[in-house]
Amino acid sequence: MNRKAHGGGWSWREPRRGSIYRTCSYCGSVNPSDIVNVENLGDEWADWKYGWPHKLYLSLPNPTPDLEYCLASGNTLIAPKDTDSMRFKLVMNLTKEESEICEQDGMGFSGSNLSGYVGFGKRKTLPAKLYSEHLADDDLPEEVKIAIGKKIGRRFEFTDNGGIRWWTPKETIDESH
Repeated sequence: MNRKAHGGGWSWREPRRGSIYRTCSYCGSVNPSDIVNVENLGDEWADWKYGWPHKLYLSLPNPTPDLEYCLASGNTLIAPKDTDSMRFKLVMNLTKEESEICEQDGMGFSGSNLSGYVGFGKRKTLPAKLYSEHLADDDLPEEVKIAIGKKIGRRFEFTDNGGIRWWTPKETIDESH
């Protein structure tokens, strides 16, 4: 059986500006192969709204901590005062380069909506998420699946009938269908 996360039809996007981590074009998950050597991935699981641990929130090392990112936005025509960690600017006054930073960081603006402000600052870490469904993908090497399982404290098994099993070293196997 050739299993693909999300049933296929997606690809790994190249890293965004300032990052070294590829992401899924469907769900935005970080590529497990890109984080296999990262220490301290964390264990902040999303709620189990699907009945199983489907998403892990990560804080990954930022390879470009001196790079400025677009981190905040608001809808007023008066920008907040700058702080030690953030500088604010009205959208209508952004330079072309600043607009491009906002767009690349997922904070773009349409030409007709220029009201509001944005905040620029630096990041020590990069927020990311790992959808455990990507651990089912047959294209992911087994050694990466095992290493990631150790790092996140859970191992997953995706069965041929669509079921999911997961366990930790101290627990028995749980199942979800």
